[in-house]
Amino acid sequence: MKISIYTSLIVLTIFCIIATTACNKKKSDQINQPQSTAAVDYNSITECHKKENPLPSQITANIEGIWVWEKKACFWSGQQTFTADKHVVVQFNDGGLYKVTENGKTISEGTWNLSNTGDDFWTLKCTNATHYLQGKILLCKDELVLHSSYIDGCDLYYKRR
Repeated sequence: MKISIYTSLIVLTIFCIIATTACNKKKSDQINQPQSTAAVDYNSITECHKKENPLPSQITANIEGIWVWEKKACFWSGQQTFTADKHVVVQFNDGGLYKVTENGKTISEGTWNLSNTGDDFWTLKCTNATHYLQGKILLCKDELVLHSSYIDGCDLYYKRR
C-alpha cells in the first residue's frame, strides 16, 4: 500500500501540532499561587500585644473565640505577604479546648495551654499539633499572629470573626 506525499504531510503536521501543544507546562510555583497582599505590621501588633496582653491570663482570656486565617508571610518569601490559600477556622473555647477546620473539615482538635518561650512571649501547646497553631502569639484586639518566621517558618495572620 502506497502512502501519498500529501497524506504523509498531513500526518506529520498533525503530529507536530499535538507535540507542541501537549508539552506546554507551567512551573509548579506558578500553579495555584496565592495572591500577594498587604504586609502585616508586626511592630505595631507586637507593641499592642505587649501593652494589652502582658500576662498569660490575659492571653488566655482574649484568645477565646473564632479566628479565620487571612494571610501568611514566610521567611523565604522576603517582604511578600500572601492571602490564605485555604479556608481555615480556629476556635478556642474556655476550658482550654480548641478545634481547627480546613475547608470545612476538622483537621485538629483537643486541649491547649500556653507555653513560655523564655523571652516574655508565649506559644500554644496543643494535644494534636497542627502547623496552623505554631509560633509566638501576638494578640491585639481582633488580630492574632502566630509568628514563626524567626525560626525559618511562616507567620500566620488571623482575624476574629
